[in-house]
Amino acid sequence: MPSLHRILITSDLTKAGFQSIANLAAGRLEAIVQLENLMGGLAGGNRQALLGCSIGAIQATGTLTQTSTGAANDETMTIAGVTFTAKTSGATGNQFNRNDSVTISATNLAAAINDSADVNIYVSASSAAGVVTFTALQPGVLGNLILLTESMANTTVSAAALASGSEGTVTSLDLR
Repeated sequence: MPSLHRILITSDLTKAGFQSIANLAAGRLEAIVQLENLMGGLAGGNRQALLGCSIGAIQATGTLTQTSTGAANDETMTIAGVTFTAKTSGATGNQFNRNDSVTISATNLAAAINDSADVNIYVSASSAAGVVTFTALQPGVLGNLILLTESMANTTVSAAALASGSEGTVTSLDLR
């Protein structure tokens, strides 16, 4: 995985002002062009800001481990406030097909999480041998606040929340 960098701009802009300049509702290319314009304004002295760059920030992670036959029908787990329900078959939405093979069941749960617009903006999930690993998309300590619970047979979570997210080394540049 490539190294992640986070840039934090502290400015005199309001949230609405920043969104207007950055046009975050636009498509990705348009948003990048608008952010480039914002950065040009900062560099040219048209705007004042404190620019901070977090180098080497680490994403928080957590795991859910299924053993034996894994979850039973209608048992649940929750991540970031979104509940996923085990189903014997025909899973839709925030459901996953449980299976007596914990490898298959974990793969199905990870896929359901990655496909869920309710949670895939916060975390991604992968699986191997009955273990689902959750990774916060945003590097830093905020990922440590993503709650993780389960109420499924033969299943445990690593902790009540994702953990080990850190800010890395923050370097600041005063553009005032």
